[in-house]
Amino acid sequence: MIGASHATRVRLADKVELLGYDVDRSVAHPGETVNLTLYWRALSPLDRDYRTLAMIAKTEGKGLLAQDDRPHPGGIPTRTWQTDHYVIDRHTIVVPTDTAPMVYDLQAALYDPTTLARLQQDGTSGWAGQQITLGSLRVVPARPPDLRAYRSAGDPVFGGSITLRGYQVSADHVRPGGSLDLILEWQSGRALDHNYTVFTHLIDGQQNQAAGDDSQPVHGQYPTSSWLAGEDVVDRHTLAIPPNLAPGQYHLALGWYDSTTLQRLDANAPGWNGPRSQIDLDLPITVGP
Repeated sequence: MIGASHATRVRLADKVELLGYDVDRSVAHPGETVNLTLYWRALSPLDRDYRTLAMIAKTEGKGLLAQDDRPHPGGIPTRTWQTDHYVIDRHTIVVPTDTAPMVYDLQAALYDPTTLARLQQDGTSGWAGQQITLGSLRVVPARPPDLRAYRSAGDPVFGGSITLRGYQVSADHVRPGGSLDLILEWQSGRALDHNYTVFTHLIDGQQNQAAGDDSQPVHGQYPTSSWLAGEDVVDRHTLAIPPNLAPGQYHLALGWYDSTTLQRLDANAPGWNGPRSQIDLDLPITVGP
């Protein structure tokens, strides 16, 4: 029996088996280290020396955040591995200081350094089988956001649980064909079991939408069902301004909706007469040369 706290028993190309792993944390701040221990076993004598990768990656994609690459797993060349022994392979991965807070995957892989080809999981084809997803790592901010750097919208609460604590806009003047960046600072009052979509719209004087960006938070990479109660989430949106948009005065409106039903979440704030389906920000946006 091995001492791994997490059993996996995943086979790679019918050559090697990952028996299990240990990890010293499930939550980390940017700049901190994650210590990961992998337990490997050769299923048959190996004819080459494989390298091992321990990785932090974006979920459901190919975005690599950080990795630790070892030429000989556990300090032992794989061609010398014995089938009746397991190898303890320790890795230290540094979370980059500019890492966006969200949930990432912890992954492991073996690859041939000559061809760079990874050993494929038995029974799993394509990219998904070229690494083993071990579990999740949540990266959280090292300190709360400084709300003095944000404009206030009155702390509206959407759906009784998501508060807009502040916002930033890259400019109050934009040219046709340019872009406008909007940063939203959200906080969840409780854990959510549903994934909602944020809409950010540029609205003209007749209340028509002139530009917009709809996505789940953090470019779709941090759905609301992953948020913790009380967590602060910094959510960036870019609105592409049409090149033929008429010059004039516009404003920004935003809110949340259920992408399945298209039902918007009502927002409430102190001093309002009743709920609203969107927030109209009071910063005028001028479109022109």
